[in-house]
Amino acid sequence: MGEYSNPETPIDTQSGQYYRNLTNTIVSNTVNTINTWAAKAEENKKKNEAIAMKVGEEESALYRNLSSTQQQNPTVNFENLYRPKIKRYAELRTKVLNGTSADPSADRMEADEIYASVANIKNSIVDLSSEDFDVKWNKRGVAGGISMDSDPNVVKGLAIFYGKLPGKKEPRFENGKVGAFVWDVYEGDTLVQTFSAEQLKKAASGQGLLRVIPNAADSIDAVKVANPDIFELKDGVPTGRLNEKYYTEVYEKPLPGEEVTISGGYEKKTTQYMPTGKLTDASIQSLRDNTNFNTVMTAKADGLINGTSNNIEAIMFHNTYFAKEDKNKIDPNRPMSEAQKEKFRSDYKEFIIQGLPKEQVVAGAKPIEKSEIGKMVIKRQTGGKGGQGGNKPSEPSNKKILNDNLNRNYKTPGMTFPGNGKIVKVGTDGLLYEVDNERDKIGNQEPITLQAARVVLGLPDNGILTVNK
Repeated sequence: MGEYSNPETPIDTQSGQYYRNLTNTIVSNTVNTINTWAAKAEENKKKNEAIAMKVGEEESALYRNLSSTQQQNPTVNFENLYRPKIKRYAELRTKVLNGTSADPSADRMEADEIYASVANIKNSIVDLSSEDFDVKWNKRGVAGGISMDSDPNVVKGLAIFYGKLPGKKEPRFENGKVGAFVWDVYEGDTLVQTFSAEQLKKAASGQGLLRVIPNAADSIDAVKVANPDIFELKDGVPTGRLNEKYYTEVYEKPLPGEEVTISGGYEKKTTQYMPTGKLTDASIQSLRDNTNFNTVMTAKADGLINGTSNNIEAIMFHNTYFAKEDKNKIDPNRPMSEAQKEKFRSDYKEFIIQGLPKEQVVAGAKPIEKSEIGKMVIKRQTGGKGGQGGNKPSEPSNKKILNDNLNRNYKTPGMTFPGNGKIVKVGTDGLLYEVDNERDKIGNQEPITLQAARVVLGLPDNGILTVNK
């Protein structure tokens, strides 16, 4: 068959090996890929678990704060308000941490606002228990208390909020915004007032919505402390005295409670006097001209004017202490004009000056005792037979004088009544005591009755003494 007979068929020994190697490679790669995916899945699982744990801890912290706040204020329903927000916080935090958030920046901001709102509620609760409002409520209408010029709804709302009047308070987010936490205060089902946390804080300290009467005494003391060359201070605290140089006219001022004694039919009056200086017109003018005094006056007045943007402190001070009639009051609903501010500075200075003591005892002075002797003379009817006669002055008996004196002064502390060789004295408590001298009590120091005092002094116990003709 020629050259084409019995051909040799070639045998491919390489391809099989190639396919076997390819198969092994594919299998190996597949296994490696599966192992990688498994490892990645395990890693993701661990990360997600860590994220869930972290978010869970944050969520638990918020719930603890909420629970604590709720327990401290059982009359306020914080649970309904905050639980949905806390759940929303957990969702946002999870998406941000695991990278599935479509807008991480916005979600993070919303979550932060929710978290901050819990702190805001804590701050608001501090205002709930504020003692400042208690003081102002108890002093309403007087210095340091709530002014009657305040908005009645504001006053009622705060009184309900702080438990002074019956009603309820409910927290909410204004317009649904978690950063806008407010309180609605109700009297029954009627909304009285809505307060933000900031408004509550200011109102409790006498600012913002609440109007408080300034304490003039505190203001005056502040002026005194700032003028040590004019006002006397002790350990930095005003004593109430001015420098002696302003009290140039000195006179003897009688002290109350003169002492009256009877001796030999004569009445002896003893009075104590204290050397006292007067604040003269010249001294007052020197104060008005004092440069440092004027500087301090202006600074203190400006402090009241500029204490708030609406000048309410100065307005309340003016309306309380300067305005004599309602028509002279400044409208508290608008800021002061420049003319009103300038007049306030002048009025404030004059208010301080007019409040200075017009006189004061000379430093280190001791009482001066002075006595006066007078004769008591009474008239009695005299005459002979037939009814003839007339009024004739006569010296009264010692017992008559003593009796009259006892009747008039048996309740006057310090009075003494000598008679019958004994002494009765009125104590500082206004009661009668038998004493062994004009100062010391005797016996058990028990008081005696007026009737007993008459017996001690040898007088009729009915208080009537007849002078023999």
